[in-house]
Amino acid sequence: MALKKINIFQIKIRWLISCLIFLLCSCNNNEAVKIANPSKQDSIQFEKNIELTKIEIAALKKLVESGDVITRTGNDFTSQSLKSLNKRDQTFSHAGIASIENDSVLVYHAIGGEYNPKQTIKRESFEIFATPYESNGIGIFRFDINKLSKSKLTIQAKEWYFAKVLFDLAFDLKSD
Repeated sequence: MALKKINIFQIKIRWLISCLIFLLCSCNNNEAVKIANPSKQDSIQFEKNIELTKIEIAALKKLVESGDVITRTGNDFTSQSLKSLNKRDQTFSHAGIASIENDSVLVYHAIGGEYNPKQTIKRESFEIFATPYESNGIGIFRFDINKLSKSKLTIQAKEWYFAKVLFDLAFDLKSD
């Protein structure tokens, strides 16, 4: 796999286009602006919800097998924008490959932007990948394929991680 140099001009153009889309979407809203004034009780309830979500994430972790596709819905603007591009199912905005290594469930995934300044394939624990502070949901998908194919899939994800394959910020579908 050939690695491609990041074109700063393309990144700046993509950023400007994203800002323009955001502004256009924001300006079309005729509703009155509501000022949020969270109370201490709101903060306490938020943390309770986070703790309950962490318990659910721990239960889901027990179901994960190597080769599973782990998806999530980020709660940031980019994730919300990307998931809206899917014409069939707009549930998830991001995906990775699960790998059970020793006693850990790891997720190999490609992500760009401020979440990954190095712009290379990331390897994170399942808990970090699914953190409720940065995502609104998580899914586990399992292909009906044999163990050898699942093993090849996880080996490929690891190879890309160790090769430091770059995230394609230009979303160029004409190259690998």
